[in-house]
Amino acid sequence: MAKMNRSSSERPTVGLFIAYTDSYSLGIWKGAAEKAKEKDVNLISFCGRPLHDPRDYETQNNIIYSLAESERLDGLLIPVTAIGTFISKEEITNFCQHFSSIPIICIGDIVEEIPCIIVENKKGLQDLISHLITDHNRKRIAFINGPETHPEAIIRYQVYRDVLAQCNLSFEPNLMAPGRFRPASGSDAITLLLDERRESFDAIVAANDDMAWGAMQALQKRGISVPEDVAVIGFDDMPKGKDIIPPLSTVKQPLTEMGEHALAMLIQQIQGEDVPSLTTLPTQAVIRESCGCLPLNLTQAKANKHTLQTEKQDGSQNLEQGFMHLRKSIFIDIKQTAQLFPEQTPEKYVRTQSRMILDSFIKELKKEETETFIPTLCKILRQLVIIGGDIQPWQNTLTLMHSQVLLLIKDPAALHRAEDLFQQARVLIGEMARQAQSYKLLHIEEQAKRVRELSQVLSTSFDATELINILENWLPLLQIPICYLALYNKQNGDCQDLEAPEWSQILMAYYQGKRLDLKLKDRLFKSRQLIPSELLPSKSRFGLLAMPLYFQKNHIGFIILAADPQETQVYDVLRGEMSSALQGSLFVDELGKHREHLEELVTKRSAELADERTKAILREKEHLVSLGHLIGGIAHNLRTPIMSLAGGFEGLIQLIDEYDRSIDTPSVTPQDHHEIAADMHHWINKMRPYCTYMSDIITTIKEHSTVNKSSQATYFTVHELINKITILNSQELRKNECTLEFHTHIDNEYKINGNITDLIQVINNLIINAQEAYTDTGGRIDLSIAEKHDAVEIAVTDYGQGIPEEVKKRIFNEMITTKGTKGTGLGLYTSKSRIFSSFHGTMSLDSTLGKGTTMRIRIPKKHVA
Repeated sequence: MAKMNRSSSERPTVGLFIAYTDSYSLGIWKGAAEKAKEKDVNLISFCGRPLHDPRDYETQNNIIYSLAESERLDGLLIPVTAIGTFISKEEITNFCQHFSSIPIICIGDIVEEIPCIIVENKKGLQDLISHLITDHNRKRIAFINGPETHPEAIIRYQVYRDVLAQCNLSFEPNLMAPGRFRPASGSDAITLLLDERRESFDAIVAANDDMAWGAMQALQKRGISVPEDVAVIGFDDMPKGKDIIPPLSTVKQPLTEMGEHALAMLIQQIQGEDVPSLTTLPTQAVIRESCGCLPLNLTQAKANKHTLQTEKQDGSQNLEQGFMHLRKSIFIDIKQTAQLFPEQTPEKYVRTQSRMILDSFIKELKKEETETFIPTLCKILRQLVIIGGDIQPWQNTLTLMHSQVLLLIKDPAALHRAEDLFQQARVLIGEMARQAQSYKLLHIEEQAKRVRELSQVLSTSFDATELINILENWLPLLQIPICYLALYNKQNGDCQDLEAPEWSQILMAYYQGKRLDLKLKDRLFKSRQLIPSELLPSKSRFGLLAMPLYFQKNHIGFIILAADPQETQVYDVLRGEMSSALQGSLFVDELGKHREHLEELVTKRSAELADERTKAILREKEHLVSLGHLIGGIAHNLRTPIMSLAGGFEGLIQLIDEYDRSIDTPSVTPQDHHEIAADMHHWINKMRPYCTYMSDIITTIKEHSTVNKSSQATYFTVHELINKITILNSQELRKNECTLEFHTHIDNEYKINGNITDLIQVINNLIINAQEAYTDTGGRIDLSIAEKHDAVEIAVTDYGQGIPEEVKKRIFNEMITTKGTKGTGLGLYTSKSRIFSSFHGTMSLDSTLGKGTTMRIRIPKKHVA
């Protein structure tokens, strides 16, 4: 068995992989975090995505998994069904074995030679599908499957088929739709079943809640009622399932319990104890309304009315004995069925609060005290709102309590008092539920507002030191007490195969509201340490979240935060904004460092070339590679938006001061407040385009600075060129309702000498401009390729608004745009140079206002094989 990395007197540190956007992983994270607090264990959660996710941009997150090795961790939890959604059993086994130098617990599926915790997928789903058939008489039941290789998806599909067979219903392959555990899969399944296969069905079983939700939305958009026309059930019991309309009937996976059990087992393993090779937890059917059942409180009320009549006729129950019985049992039962308190609420707290409510009710009913029941209930509900509990289930509690208490009361006056108390309690619960919703929305809006403001501030800075200062000032506002920021030292290795470089540099260490002093010797450290040991909290337990920083496919480093599983959106947005800001900073630094070197190369190369034609080509190349010089000019262009932003901030500060002064002024009306808010929105709307403009211009410069890196001549055919253009533009054309028609007057196998990427980038730019020429609706775009005497001519034609004469004269020679802050003016400005330097070609245009524009590229035949 693997040993601990620290002495027995030190607090263990364990890791957890989470597929961040997945509600499955979040449930496990929540349970593991609570158990880590209880066991006094450090927890570091590594925020990635499913391995080999078909959405390529998501896979960049998974470099973070390579940092979870024994340099820092004593053990590791791996939720294999979350991160292994798109890979085979063998691949997930190999992945887990990579971390075998430390103790491991796998969650969700069986991995050979590793202790595992799984759920019993069958029972809860069997009960729910049988409920559809026997209780709601559904006969044509469709199924939305998960990924074909996913072990839990395979089991759920088999359960679906088994229950159909047990109920003498035939399996119909056309009623089975593929899926990927995402809401879009549910919507796609409805399209497949109704539009392509034209099948009819009266129920849908989805292999998880996300797909069930997507299917419900798609059905409702078509005017198909859920559950009246089509019943829908899911699997997982995700938190939002009870809030959607209608609330989702599903199978509850004990996700938090899985996280708790897994962490407890891992600690046992770290301490050298034996743990079971396989632990199985049960699932449970959760009946709500999407299957066709009535709301729970209505069902309970109906049942208890009948019970009340029966018991009153009996009249045998003593009042005092009855209340004693209720005090012992009712709220414990309700807590288990109605989830009145958050799942991690201690049992002692539940018992105490339950007793307080019932005792205050009894005292007021017996006139021992007055006005005590409603204040007690109000206090408990208010505390529940603050800790994030759900108020609405208390209506069900009141229904149960009402029916059972009334069984015990025979005195008409006491009965009248009880009815009054219950009515007041119902009104109170309704009002507190409204307040709870408003409280949650307010919290979400406040966090979103802070993140938006931080995003705007970060987007205006391209200096790393300034970025760190900004982050330091904003962390307290985001209620993040710990933050470490590290950049990869790529001189020691690039990020190949999503493996982090060996060394990193610590850029920032922030702990409990204070930025730590970083000495020069501390800045460089091994990446798999995550954080230099001397900067880690030594006395107090910590719970941290490690997230990758990357921009497109460029891996920058990682950020580590003190994290709460309830605040996931804030961390993801912060990660994205810091990635973009750091990328901009590194890009500007890189341009500055290489500017002199580029000048030397251009000067040296110029001296070596004697041919005037070659010198002309070199001057055009120099025009591109000297973008370092261009930055100086662009800096002047950026001065105006920066000054405008500064003016906007000053305007906002004045409005904020005005609003602050007006708070206690009686003469200020609500309309005045609305006007101040409108002025604030006005300033923000003026500032936003400038931020976008600056971001676009930096992106465009970087994109065009990569031109002509390859000096080796290559060939490509006209056929290859057309195929790539078609693939790259099809989605954008559909989005803009445009059509692209090709007209070739040349052999499709005709070979052009040069870099196909350079030519495609220029043509794509022309096609984008052609789409934007249609201001209201889309239109036709013609792309022709033809032999013209001594050249190959490529023309892109639109029939849109045309280009003014004053712009036509300058469009290839200056940074000029007709798009305002939506364009940088660099596209055509650099395209002409690219065509000349890569193909010795030229660019020209014909345009008439109101009739359209034709952009032409001419490539000399001597550069055609």
